[in-house]
Amino acid sequence: MADHYLLFSETTPPLTETEFGWFTDQLAEVCILDSRELAASEIPDGQQATWRGLRFLRDFGPDDEGADCDWAGFEYEPHDRDGQRSVWFYSEDHSELERLAHLMQKFLRTFRPAESWSLCYATTCSKPRIGEFGGGALFVTSERVKWHTLADFLGRESRAFAQRRPTTTEIP
Repeated sequence: MADHYLLFSETTPPLTETEFGWFTDQLAEVCILDSRELAASEIPDGQQATWRGLRFLRDFGPDDEGADCDWAGFEYEPHDRDGQRSVWFYSEDHSELERLAHLMQKFLRTFRPAESWSLCYATTCSKPRIGEFGGGALFVTSERVKWHTLADFLGRESRAFAQRRPTTTEIP
């Protein structure tokens, strides 16, 4: 049996203290009880939260309802470089890029609506299986998320080449 991986490593642009605090807040676990957002330690004994997960996933969408909302879908750490603070996002084996795109789009909408953020990723396999390597990219703005995979690129190029290629004729 082969293992499949989705790998990436990217940071946010340099962040202000307010922006860094926003990421910390969005990546915190919260519970919803009677429409109120509480920390897990604030849930009264004998009561159960109607939702529990990371704050940024509360509005992720109905397709993710019941999903593992206490896992971001990617790894993350504070990152300091040359005195500038950012958040480092990465994956060492598997990831939910849709969740990261959602988080970054929320950030752009909140703080930088005229900017964008992008990420390249690799898909690999622990065995040299045909067709099981690739990758792609995502491009995030405050308005939309665009995806580009290597498989899509190769499909488009193959179709375009087939349309340009002269038809062959049989030699008698």
